[in-house]
Amino acid sequence: MGVIRKSLQLVGRRKKADVECLLDTGASSSFIRPDLVRALGLSTADLPKPARIQLGKGSTQVSQIAAITIRLNGATLADTAYVMPGLTEEYVLGAEFLQRYDIRLDPKRHRLLLPPKRRLSLILV
Repeated sequence: MGVIRKSLQLVGRRKKADVECLLDTGASSSFIRPDLVRALGLSTADLPKPARIQLGKGSTQVSQIAAITIRLNGATLADTAYVMPGLTEEYVLGAEFLQRYDIRLDPKRHRLLLPPKRRLSLILV
């Protein structure tokens, strides 16, 4: 497992912002705070029925997902994250996102290992 904090540019309908993100291979999905969703003007959708998310010390219920656009290394990437009230981090990118774009973490050196820019640009969703 690996965890890295990085500032990434998120783009919404209202504005774009550099956000301190937690990239976490131990999180299966991505999660975002509701206040950040509102501030950026991100598109959201209600889940057909609320989902229970298992956390380290219990579980919480979520009822929405948000569509997120990330600018990284000259490429525009898409993610879908559960909107999670009470989340301590602004945005957590989980293993699903990391695997989709073949992004690896080097926690020892606190860096992301990205595929070549040409290949990263070809996987746009």
